[in-house]
Amino acid sequence: MKTFMGLQIEQSPEENRTYLLGWEPYFEKYRKVATIFHSLKEVIPCHGYFYPHKYGVISEKYAKKIGYKFNNQ
Repeated sequence: MKTFMGLQIEQSPEENRTYLLGWEPYFEKYRKVATIFHSLKEVIPCHGYFYPHKYGVISEKYAKKIGYKFNNQ
Protein backbone atom coordinates (compact mmCIF):
# COMPACT_ATOMS: atom_id res chain seq x y z
CA MET A 1 0.00 0.00 0.00
CA LYS A 2 1.25 3.47 -0.88
CA THR A 3 1.76 6.06 1.85
CA PHE A 4 2.32 9.81 2.07
CA MET A 5 3.61 11.41 5.28
CA GLY A 6 2.01 8.69 7.42
CA LEU A 7 -1.31 8.53 5.56
CA GLN A 8 -2.22 5.44 3.58
CA ILE A 9 -3.46 5.87 0.02
CA GLU A 10 -6.22 3.45 -0.97
CA GLN A 11 -7.80 3.20 -4.42
CA SER A 12 -11.52 2.53 -4.45
CA PRO A 13 -12.07 -0.43 -6.81
CA GLU A 14 -15.57 0.45 -7.99
CA GLU A 15 -15.32 4.25 -8.17
CA ASN A 16 -13.01 6.82 -9.70
CA ARG A 17 -11.92 7.88 -6.22
CA THR A 18 -8.98 7.40 -3.93
CA TYR A 19 -8.99 7.73 -0.15
CA LEU A 20 -6.40 9.00 2.30
CA LEU A 21 -6.49 7.01 5.54
CA GLY A 22 -5.09 8.18 8.88
CA TRP A 23 -4.50 6.18 12.05
CA GLU A 24 -6.97 6.95 14.82
CA PRO A 25 -5.89 5.66 18.25
CA TYR A 26 -9.42 6.00 19.63
CA PHE A 27 -10.79 3.51 17.10
CA GLU A 28 -7.49 1.60 16.90
CA LYS A 29 -7.66 1.49 13.11
CA TYR A 30 -7.19 3.57 9.98
CA ARG A 31 -10.09 5.89 9.09
CA LYS A 32 -10.87 7.91 5.96
CA VAL A 33 -9.56 11.43 6.39
CA ALA A 34 -9.92 12.68 2.79
CA THR A 35 -11.35 11.68 -0.55
CA ILE A 36 -9.57 12.33 -3.83
CA PHE A 37 -12.02 12.95 -6.66
CA HIS A 38 -10.07 12.40 -9.87
CA SER A 39 -12.88 13.62 -12.13
CA LEU A 40 -12.94 16.97 -10.30
CA LYS A 41 -9.19 17.02 -9.57
CA GLU A 42 -9.97 17.81 -5.93
CA VAL A 43 -9.00 16.51 -2.52
CA ILE A 44 -11.78 16.96 0.04
CA PRO A 45 -11.32 16.20 3.76
CA CYS A 46 -14.02 14.23 5.56
CA HIS A 47 -15.26 13.50 9.09
CA GLY A 48 -13.86 16.68 10.63
CA TYR A 49 -10.28 16.28 9.38
CA PHE A 50 -10.31 19.73 7.84
CA TYR A 51 -7.39 22.14 7.87
CA PRO A 52 -5.83 22.98 10.44
CA HIS A 53 -6.18 19.40 11.75
CA LYS A 54 -2.87 17.60 11.20
CA TYR A 55 -4.48 15.23 8.67
CA GLY A 56 -5.98 18.23 6.88
CA VAL A 57 -2.53 19.77 6.57
CA ILE A 58 -1.10 16.55 5.15
CA SER A 59 -4.07 16.18 2.77
CA GLU A 60 -3.46 19.69 1.47
CA LYS A 61 0.23 18.88 0.88
CA TYR A 62 -0.74 15.74 -1.00
CA ALA A 63 -3.19 17.71 -3.17
CA LYS A 64 -0.42 20.14 -4.11
CA LYS A 65 1.94 17.25 -4.82
CA ILE A 66 -0.42 15.65 -7.34
CA GLY A 67 -1.55 18.99 -8.81
CA TYR A 68 -5.12 18.91 -7.48
CA LYS A 69 -7.17 21.59 -5.70
CA PHE A 70 -7.67 21.23 -1.93
CA ASN A 71 -11.30 21.94 -1.05
CA ASN A 72 -11.48 22.66 2.69
CA GLN A 73 -15.23 23.39 2.73
